[in-house]
Amino acid sequence: MKSFRYLIFFIVISFIAFLLLGWYSGLFAKTKVEIKAVGPYVVAYADVKGEYSETTRIQDSLSNKLWEDGIENYQTFGIFYDDPQNSPIETLRCKVGCVIHHDYTSKIYKMTSKYRVMTIEMQTSAVVELPYKNAFSIYAGIYKAYPELHDYCEDNGYLVNPIIEIADESNKIFFIMPLTTKK
Repeated sequence: MKSFRYLIFFIVISFIAFLLLGWYSGLFAKTKVEIKAVGPYVVAYADVKGEYSETTRIQDSLSNKLWEDGIENYQTFGIFYDDPQNSPIETLRCKVGCVIHHDYTSKIYKMTSKYRVMTIEMQTSAVVELPYKNAFSIYAGIYKAYPELHDYCEDNGYLVNPIIEIADESNKIFFIMPLTTKK
């Protein structure tokens, strides 16, 4: 009988801990799609094919190299092209990296032999902003923001484009869907 009480106690404590982690990480944050002009962003990035779970390690490595080269970057960036639920893991594609602070864009363009660099032009987009506290915040955001952005686009006559994720040190993560009208 004591074993059963301990089991129940463990289950209750685990459930409470999960709820607290979810609350802290933004799982219960309200999602609201806003339409706004975003960009331009200059990003240093790496093309990745395969498991999306490797992207954080790649972003961290690239960020450290940029800082070593004197290029400030305070935001991580990712564009995820494929849905992991509908595509084999080995075929998943994305671009991940860092948004370059505007004071360092001319410097990064001089280093294109060392870094892949692109500009994401200013564009009208559907944006969901959520808190960014830890890695669980990203998963909570994917769970909440992706369906919200997909539904918004389908309900309003826009193409469903790859979502851009930008996380910054102000403890926010932005899920950005560029808006393109269906033809």
